[in-house]
Amino acid sequence: MLRITHTFLFLLLFFTLGELYVFSQKHPQLQTIGIKAGGGLYGISGDGNYDDFDKNLSLHFLPLMNFSFSDDLHLCSGIGFEMKGAPNKIFNYNTRLSYFVIPAYGKYLFNKNPRFYVLAGIYGGYLLAAVEKGEMKIGPDVTPVDRNVLDDFRRLDLGVTAGAGYIIRLRFELDFFVELKTNIGVLDISSLDGIKYRNYGYSLSLGYLYYIGFR
Repeated sequence: MLRITHTFLFLLLFFTLGELYVFSQKHPQLQTIGIKAGGGLYGISGDGNYDDFDKNLSLHFLPLMNFSFSDDLHLCSGIGFEMKGAPNKIFNYNTRLSYFVIPAYGKYLFNKNPRFYVLAGIYGGYLLAAVEKGEMKIGPDVTPVDRNVLDDFRRLDLGVTAGAGYIIRLRFELDFFVELKTNIGVLDISSLDGIKYRNYGYSLSLGYLYYIGFR
């Protein structure tokens, strides 16, 4: 497992640093910077406290960089914030996990305007906060729950991502896009009571891309 962690960290670093090259010709180049935000349904897999089909509605926010190798093939990354977690299937409270995230994925685009694209890659996350909030019901007794559970979870989260999107040109230097994506964790985020838990989720994002390089 340690070897897998090191491999993912190396790939994230490699892809992210690759986007910091200064461009001197049309391709390759650091072509666009941008921003996206949205929401999604996130869950925690495992046979313990969480139901695989019950999810939290959460938010994400991410500044972006896009490095183009050609008009159709791009490498994308960013640094942002994402909330994950899941409802507890036994008691009436939610586990909410807040992550600092760095995705790195390839994007292949079709057409010229509007443009469709598919994407696939990896992501890494660092856990900033973990809380349980809601109510614990045991028979007729109801107890409010609001507690810090950061020590119950691994700080590092790693996984794979895939999705598709749609880009509309607003002006020559500005695009608007809609993106649908799924994330699947490959690293256990907790092993409480000997049960291994992993993050997963589905997100919908809206965003803008601003061209700082050649179009």
